[in-house]
Amino acid sequence: MNNSKTFRSSIRLVLAFFVLGVGLMACSNALQGLPGSNQAATDTKGFPVSVTWNGGGSAATGSSARGLIDDSNVASVSIRVYNATGALIGSGTLANRTTYWGGAISVSETGPAVFEASVLDAGSSFLYVGKATYMVAASNNSLTITAGAAGLLGGAIQGQAPTLSTAVNTFAGTPGTAGTGTAVLPGLFTGPYQITTDGKNLYVADMGANNIRKIVIATQETTTFAGDINGALGGRNDGAVGTATRFNQPRGITTDGTYLYVADYANHAIRRITISSGLVESYAGTLGATAGATENAAADAALFNGPSGITTDGIHLFVADTNNNKIRQIEIAATNGTRTVTTLSGLTGGVGAAGWNDGLATGALFSGPQGITTDGVNVYVADTGNNRIRQIRISDGWTSTLAGSGATGSLDNAIGTSATFYGPTGITTDGTYLYVADSTSNAIRRIAIAEPNDVTTLAGTGTAGSNDGLGTDAAFNGPYGITTDGMNLYVTDYNAHTIRKIQ
Repeated sequence: MNNSKTFRSSIRLVLAFFVLGVGLMACSNALQGLPGSNQAATDTKGFPVSVTWNGGGSAATGSSARGLIDDSNVASVSIRVYNATGALIGSGTLANRTTYWGGAISVSETGPAVFEASVLDAGSSFLYVGKATYMVAASNNSLTITAGAAGLLGGAIQGQAPTLSTAVNTFAGTPGTAGTGTAVLPGLFTGPYQITTDGKNLYVADMGANNIRKIVIATQETTTFAGDINGALGGRNDGAVGTATRFNQPRGITTDGTYLYVADYANHAIRRITISSGLVESYAGTLGATAGATENAAADAALFNGPSGITTDGIHLFVADTNNNKIRQIEIAATNGTRTVTTLSGLTGGVGAAGWNDGLATGALFSGPQGITTDGVNVYVADTGNNRIRQIRISDGWTSTLAGSGATGSLDNAIGTSATFYGPTGITTDGTYLYVADSTSNAIRRIAIAEPNDVTTLAGTGTAGSNDGLGTDAAFNGPYGITTDGMNLYVTDYNAHTIRKIQ
């Protein structure tokens, strides 16, 4: 087996399925009670699956494949299995068998199934992700998943473009029913705005409920992570923990795996939440201040005006300062007294005039920008009022239009700037594509980052609704936020009060 650290671009996962005859029924109860499973508590129709992740290629053959056993950073391998409707029908972990990773997983039904593999290091950071669709029979099955290196960046898992069937289902929340404060599946939301993930959990800025919700991806369990559990709003009572703290219409949210950063819209502030403890602190913005656009080396002396979007490259925070029509930049590592708040793009000084202009940093104009993401080289902005997707080079703030003509609509096109959008609000990236929650078009769009920036519609009928389905047969009702865990897309469906999954 190849021990070189240079062959990280793909991994092969081989899953050999077999039926054990009469002894199967005794092994099939592991899935009872899984959310979304159609098994009754006494149903024993599941069967065990033998899972093996083989070693990959070698330098001698020129193969870039490698096996998990060759990577000393691998701490665990997790497998999840979904049926065609998105219901979880199997899950488990593999063990290190010295020469391979393997184990037995119970799957509750045959038919078309989606197998998802995720690999973590000792710090629970994602190393690899992979996904494949396979028709599961009763016996003699095998499946290979090719997985690429992955990592957390911009509040999403990047480095692996999801293989999507475009099947849309409701992952959390009850369509048309607003609420908060419940951990009972499928949970309740009130106007969920933006969303982020560390690969294991989803974190939602639930604007109408004035709190931050957490969804465990593997189980769909929904809890209130920070903010009043009953939705009470409040000023910044920083230093409080979890549900003892208060937010006022939180809109934007991102994570670096250690912290959550929240754009607290009506408090005109950026807040930081320590994930391990739930401690909420001020990060930027003057305590108790009204809206403004002041820049200052002391972060708590800076002013924002309705920040709606936030992302991070691990070195900076980038904020879509919506009502200032600016993209702001905050240094993460510095202490409060020396942490700088500057304008990366958009007119400096006071509130920036709404408009559209490409150019170098302070010469650019925006109109109510909201969604924002980064691949570490560029920042990408859903310029909502301009119906355009903008690209900002981090090194010097050079701003250009990546997609959108400025006209309202939902026209796809092989040339990005000939396509049309209508109120794009959320944006995320896997490093190869941008995914846009085109809110007024009630559609999810995909843009190739490489020229000519081809724009396509992944899902959404274009008419408001909440029905699940495949691709453009599914309906959304104001999709506002979007993220990816490297295998699926997750969308905040604002007016439907739900979280949707595209797999």
